[in-house]
Amino acid sequence: MAASRIFPLSGQNFEIRVPGTDDDTTGTVRIEQIGTSSGTPLSADGSLSISARNIVQGGTLLAPFGTIKLT
Repeated sequence: MAASRIFPLSGQNFEIRVPGTDDDTTGTVRIEQIGTSSGTPLSADGSLSISARNIVQGGTLLAPFGTIKLT
């Protein structure tokens, strides 16, 4: 995923699941920054959950008054 910022909508749960095993090279989520973040979004109480074998986090993840879970 590539964006200036990634966030859930107000009160919504946003989940990404990528399967993969230790025996292969799949199962990677890459979060990349494009440009600069325009600040805190007008969104509240949402949750962002990303589950993958590998997570490469290089971007802006936001969840004002909510939760972010990377597993």
